[in-house]
Order: sequence, then C-alpha cells, then structure tokens
Amino acid sequence: MSRGGGEVVYEYVQLNSLIPHYDSSHRRIGLSKTTWCECKAQWKLAAPTIAATLIQYLFTVVAELMAGHLGKFELAALAIAFTVLRGLAYPVMLGMANALETLCGQAFGARQLHMLGIYMQRSIIILAATAVILSVPCLFAEYIFKLLGQTTAIAAKSGVLLKWMLPQLFAFAVILPVQKFLHAQSLILPIVWISTGVLIFHVVFCWITAFELKLGLIGVVMTHNVSCWLVAIFQFMYVVLSDSCKASWTGFTVSAFRQLLSFLRLSIFSAIMVFLQIWYYQILVLLAGTLTDAEVDIDAISISINMIILEMMILFGFGVAVSIRVSNELGAGNAEAACFSVFVAVATSSIISICFAIIFLVCKNVLGYIFTASLAVAESVSQLVPFLAASVLLNGIQAVLSGAATGSGSQFYVAYVNLISCYLVGLPLGLLICYKFGLGVTGIWSGMIAGTTLQSLILLYTAWHTNWNEQARQAANSLSAWRIDSVASP
Repeated sequence: MSRGGGEVVYEYVQLNSLIPHYDSSHRRIGLSKTTWCECKAQWKLAAPTIAATLIQYLFTVVAELMAGHLGKFELAALAIAFTVLRGLAYPVMLGMANALETLCGQAFGARQLHMLGIYMQRSIIILAATAVILSVPCLFAEYIFKLLGQTTAIAAKSGVLLKWMLPQLFAFAVILPVQKFLHAQSLILPIVWISTGVLIFHVVFCWITAFELKLGLIGVVMTHNVSCWLVAIFQFMYVVLSDSCKASWTGFTVSAFRQLLSFLRLSIFSAIMVFLQIWYYQILVLLAGTLTDAEVDIDAISISINMIILEMMILFGFGVAVSIRVSNELGAGNAEAACFSVFVAVATSSIISICFAIIFLVCKNVLGYIFTASLAVAESVSQLVPFLAASVLLNGIQAVLSGAATGSGSQFYVAYVNLISCYLVGLPLGLLICYKFGLGVTGIWSGMIAGTTLQSLILLYTAWHTNWNEQARQAANSLSAWRIDSVASP
C-alpha cells in the first residue's frame, strides 16, 4: 500500500491477507500487532481448510451409513474396501500432490503466476500415472484379502467393490492438484462451497441408488464415484472460468511434460513423508491385534486414534496454512516473515492441542462410552487417555512443523526424520515395552510417544536453527531453474 496519507505500509505476502511490518514512518511495528496480524492470516487459511476437510470426510461417512442400513455384511465389505482406497492409495496420492504446496506456493510469492498452472498440470500427469499403478493390485484385491485372513464372502464382495471404486483414484488425480493450486493462492472457500454442494447430491443419490433403485452397495459406490468426479469437474471449471485464476491458469501447455522426473522426485519424497506418518497409526492397530485380549485392545486403540484424527483434522488446516505462508514468503524473498509465521503457527497449534488434551483428561472416564457400551473397552480407553493426551500435545508441534517443511521444500528431510523416529525408534521401543515388560497396548503407545517426541524435537531444533535467508535464496534458485526450463520448452 502507499506510504502517503498516514497509511500503514505493507510488505507483500498474499493477495487477501497482507501482514503489516512497518508504519508510515518506516518504523517496524510492535511484535504484538505483527503477531495478531499473522494469527488472523493463518486462521483465514486454516478455518476454511478445516471445514473442507471435515466436509470431504463426510462423503465416506455417508457411504458407510448407507451400507450400515443395508446390513452388517455390507458395512464390513465396504469398510475393508475403503480401508484400502483411503488408507493406502489416497495417502500416496495426497503426499505426491503436496509437492505443489512447495512449488505453487513459492511461485505465487515470487509473482511467477503463470507457472502455477504448469506445475498443476505436471502433478495431474504424475498422479494419473500413479493411479494406473495403484489400480493393478486393486484388481487382485480379492485374493490379497483372502491371504490376509478375510472370509471368502467378505473378500469377494470387498474385491468387487474395490474394482468399482477405481474411478475415484483418477478423480483424486485431478482433485488433489487443483486443490493445492488453489491453496497456494489462498482460494480455499471455493473448495468448501463445491464440496458442500456435491455432498448434498451425495446424500440424496446414495439413498436413491441404494434403496429406491435397489442397487445396494454398488449403487452407493457408483454415487461415490460420481460425487468425486463432480468435485473434480467443478473445481477445474472454477480454475478455468474464475477471474481469480486468470493470471495463474493460462491454458494447457506442452511445458507440463518437461522436467517430469525432477517433479516426480519431489512428489515421491512428499508421498513418503505423508505415508510414513499416516501408516504409523495403522501399524499400531495391527500390533494390538496380536495381544492376548486382542478384541478389547483393538477397539480401545481404534477409539483413541479416532480422537487423534479429530484433532489432526484441525491441525491439518494449520499445517496447510503455515505451508502456504512459508512458501509464499520464501518465494517473495521475505525470509524473516517466513520464520515468524512458523513459530506463530507452532504457538497457535500448541494452544489448540493443550485444549484437546485437557478435554480428554477431564472426560477420560466417559470418553469410551461415546463409541461403545462395553465396560472392558471403556476402561481400556480410560487407561489410554493420559497417553492419548501426550500424543495430542506432541501432534500440535509435529503437524505444523511438517507443514512448514513442505512450504520450504524439505520433504525429503522430514521423510528421513519420520522413518528414523517412528519406525527405527518408536515401533521397536513400543514392542519392547509391550512384550518384554508385559504392558500391552499401553506399552505400544509409550513407544509411539517416544518416537513422536524425538520427531518433534528434531523438527523444532531444525526450525530454530534454519538459515531462513538461505532458504529464500534456495527458493529463488529453484524457481529460476523451473522457469527457465519451461520457457525453453517448444
């Protein structure tokens, strides 16, 4: 903004959330005001991201509710199919799409707006190829389910459903890159409105196809496919038709087919970072199944993980927010502002995590009964709540710092940290405490806390000692290399 007329001078940050750093006399404004402005900017990004995440989660919930009304067998078959699709395939594709948070965010900060559309197209190409690869094991899912101990009937039904779900993989190949493209420009509300509108369609037509047209589970899955593709189509239409994207979307180009290997490398590290984190919890559930009282332990740890997922949906919003802020600032060359946004986000997410931990501790004796009427399971959940509270507190740091690493393009580093802390420290330690000292599921969770503590400390130390000026220079060099290559394309 102009310096005349007593107006506050703004450094460039984002189109709709500018952060004041200097007053009209060129003096740096106070820390409290800068912090407040940064908090507001992050909440403007995080709140709609959280809303969009919750709405998109409801698509699966609605489908499972319909399946539950069809019968227990149908619900079990659909749940297994969703576990493969949402628990295995989706994290891989989401992680690969996260490469766009780095590239699009930094390009937006550097005002290389035309590059955003090129990056998005590259990501769609790579994710479409990934969808083809992930489809292959899905075609043989029935035999894999049988090898894993599922009954013949459930394995056969889940295998059929998974084949019907394959169109969703290719919808993800469009949905996720477009969402990251919009995130980088702080255009998150369109995602919320599109998802809300399609969700209404989803609820109505799931019921119609399942019960009115008597198509059962196949009808539910078909509707889910259509809903995913409607989200993909409407999001892409917004990109093409909206005035907000005129500078960042300049049409299809052959430049999208250049530097795919370099783009793939960053995408793979992004996928590893996300996949290792998500599957850490899945492995804990599998380990609980090997204990003496497996049924109770699995239920207890599953309920506790559901509580973590609830918190992580909120922290995911702040992870996206800080990724956008860091990438935009580094792209604009504002190293100090990028660093400041990280620590404001850590403080905010820590406060949120403390609130969650207090609520869980206060409600520990009734928390289990929200999900089950079993006294044994509820008591087991109550015993796990202190461990749950510790995990919740650590997640407040880990999730946001992972988002900051994505914004700065350090996915490979976080992937290594996740591998070492979670899989080389947390899991072995949890197994040792569980079996050697006979502490059961609390032993497994203790190992997870140790791994997450190490992970959080490493990431916090790294953020504190990062040379942010060097990060800004690296971002400028990287953007220059990508841009030169695209300009040189035929």
